[in-house]
Amino acid sequence: MNLNLLFPTVIGQIKNKNFTDKVKPIAHSLLAKSNPNFWNYHSSYSDKNISAELNNYAFIYDYIKNISFEFLDKNGYKSPSEIEIEMFVSRMKKGEGHGRHRHPKAILSGVCYLTIEEGSAPIRFYNNDFKQWLGIEIKNNTLYNQHHNDHFPEEGDILIWESWVDHEVVSNY
Repeated sequence: MNLNLLFPTVIGQIKNKNFTDKVKPIAHSLLAKSNPNFWNYHSSYSDKNISAELNNYAFIYDYIKNISFEFLDKNGYKSPSEIEIEMFVSRMKKGEGHGRHRHPKAILSGVCYLTIEEGSAPIRFYNNDFKQWLGIEIKNNTLYNQHHNDHFPEEGDILIWESWVDHEVVSNY
């Protein structure tokens, strides 16, 4: 029997340390203005002023827009003529994480890894395929039945994915 992979979950990955090194001092400056959020780590997630400030850096906005359009194009989608980009910065320390979630009002989600400390946790992407909920026992882990996939980031990693994909940042070690 042939197994045809029909509905894959695609995660785009780019390594661009030059870009992330250029963003790093801006992010550190913005994080200095932030307080721990209701998830208990430093983030500018709900601060629309910081998102607007990040969008004002043309090199950041243009790069994120371009990789978003490239991701859409490579996945067979037509890019919209205009795109709204919400950006934020966050920092997680030992014991901090961000539970499983998705971004339902967005088209794409992504992350740029600026600094990775020893013991940093992975970002975990979940398989949203309903058969995972049926209680069928898995005898061998395969591409077709894996529950989740962990990406252990390195500095300069940039990931992008469709926003319906459940993901989390596991608590840092």
